[in-house]
Amino acid sequence: MKRVIKPEGQFNIAIEEVPVPEPGPGEVRIKAVRSLISRGSEIGARYTREHAVSPDIMGYSLAGVIDALGEGVDCWCVGDRVAALAPHAEYVVCPAVLSSPEQQPCVVALLPGIEFDAAPFWPLVSGAVAWVDIEEIEPNHTVVILGQGLVGSLMLQVAKHNGRGRIVAVDVVASRCALADELGAPLVAIPWADRETALGDAGLLINSTTLGMQGQPSLNLRLDDLPRTAVVNDIVYAPLFTKLLEAAEARGNAIVDGLEMLLHQARPGFHAWYGREPEVTDALRGFVGEDLL
Repeated sequence: MKRVIKPEGQFNIAIEEVPVPEPGPGEVRIKAVRSLISRGSEIGARYTREHAVSPDIMGYSLAGVIDALGEGVDCWCVGDRVAALAPHAEYVVCPAVLSSPEQQPCVVALLPGIEFDAAPFWPLVSGAVAWVDIEEIEPNHTVVILGQGLVGSLMLQVAKHNGRGRIVAVDVVASRCALADELGAPLVAIPWADRETALGDAGLLINSTTLGMQGQPSLNLRLDDLPRTAVVNDIVYAPLFTKLLEAAEARGNAIVDGLEMLLHQARPGFHAWYGREPEVTDALRGFVGEDLL
């Protein structure tokens, strides 16, 4: 079978032939149909590195069909359609039996209406749902989301579906604004050139773009019209304390950095790759935060 590898050398990505893996006890083997590439986790954090990266983490998530069961697996059947946290490969082996109710699954079943093209996005959808819960958006809040790429659009759709707040979506790409418009009230989509006009009534401002991230262009945004009672959230985590957060804090706005979303989104993947369920503690926040500052 074929799989993606990253030997030493920046952008040194290759395909290699390896034997098809066999599932062990408590595992299933999945024949991949679709595999998702993460712009941040892979292109930004792995492809650009000089050192070699383990093939076990050269990927993000995929969708496919279970074609073999390991010993003791009685909760899945051969032929089941699933999504999984797994690397880019024609066949992958994943843990399929949970050891406790608190454990995050790395294999999930696909409902009949979910197509393979959409299924690999489930970790990002889960992250968007968690974000909406963390932010505690109230119906009377105005939420401004900068950027309507994949993550920004998911945040918008979850917040809208939950009926929380008036959503203002901002993007430089006209087709993204048009898509946001199609999602309907209580949503307003405006072009990037008019982004600062959206800040006057905002109770929450979110940067879901890569602007301000290391190696990316700066986020050019004046906060003069933003109420000082508004919360400013930047999901960029490298650097952790971005120019946007620095400017917001200097004028008295409460700020939320990208660390919380990074850590909680990483929990299922960590368990899938290393077989252990991580706990997000203050010590972990401090350890990862120091590396990102």
